[in-house]
Amino acid sequence: MLRDNAKIFPDREAIVFLSTTGERTFIKYQELYDQAKFFAKGLLETGIKRNDVVAISNKNCVKWVISSLGVQMTERGRISIITLPLISPDDIAAIFLTSGSTGIPKAVPQTHLSLVRNLHVIGTGGSPVESSCTSAAGVIANKVVVMYGTTEFGLASAIQVSNPKEFEDYAIGYPTPGVELKIVDDDGNIVPKGTSGELYFRSRDRFHGYLNNKEKSALCSDKAGWYKTDDIGVMRENGIFIVKGRKSDMMIIGGLLVTHLYVENIIKKHPNVIDAYVYPVHDDKMFQRVYAAVVVQPEGALSDEAIRNYIVQQQSGNLDSFLEKLYIPEHFFFYKELPHTRNGKLDQKATALMIKSTKESKSN
Repeated sequence: MLRDNAKIFPDREAIVFLSTTGERTFIKYQELYDQAKFFAKGLLETGIKRNDVVAISNKNCVKWVISSLGVQMTERGRISIITLPLISPDDIAAIFLTSGSTGIPKAVPQTHLSLVRNLHVIGTGGSPVESSCTSAAGVIANKVVVMYGTTEFGLASAIQVSNPKEFEDYAIGYPTPGVELKIVDDDGNIVPKGTSGELYFRSRDRFHGYLNNKEKSALCSDKAGWYKTDDIGVMRENGIFIVKGRKSDMMIIGGLLVTHLYVENIIKKHPNVIDAYVYPVHDDKMFQRVYAAVVVQPEGALSDEAIRNYIVQQQSGNLDSFLEKLYIPEHFFFYKELPHTRNGKLDQKATALMIKSTKESKSN
């Protein structure tokens, strides 16, 4: 594909990088192809051969893309000729790491087929998307594309948003071509539309397992090729899928179930809240009690009581309102910032440790 674009659009910008300081750099298709091929020749001269794993350590920049494409070009070891080497769609093209937001990052091999399929869409994703995030539609872009997928599987669903008012919070849209989605109960049976359950999906270029981790791989996919996302979702009557949170993040408060994401997103709607994380702490009577880590701006602008009142106000008249207010955090711990992983996701494990440490220090 890169070779073809270099022939058809040699002077068209292939990749554009915009730094945090506003500096704009780019590389054209012909230049990208030539430099990637040159890099591949250098790899072959060092003895790199097919199926060898090459690690690339760099920041997000043009050189990283050149290096990555160059590694993929060495599949057949024929870079000495002008044309690109023949590559099987099922050959491993790259190994990605999951974000590690809930623990240690896992290595995920991706084939050439899965990468090519995912290059056709540009949009936003990576975390649940609220309707406010789609406000760019009609302002700086005609449409905003909200995408859903995982490092393990790639792109699974998407939805184009032209009117933010018509977008439901945390919608992930419809399955992309070649992908099947379903919502199942704890026994793996498909549930009716409008009923919550775990989200499964599968496709032809399905998840092939974690690198050197067969035990973990077996837990997240079944023999029929369905990948178990651990995400709680629901399918609306119009066929749109909504993600409500993580199954493994379910809190059990007095026998009632709720995801911490549900509570967090209410707190984050407050104009003074910059970031929030809700964490359940074991309790002998209620099984779990809810604690919250919050970042507000300006510092000290909100109190525990102010946030509690805001949550109650937001939930008034809502069919999903808190039963007896059990889900409202009993304690709010305020921090200047919360830890995040390298790709910008909240580091849940590190944040939970912060909450535990603060709770213990206040108890003493």
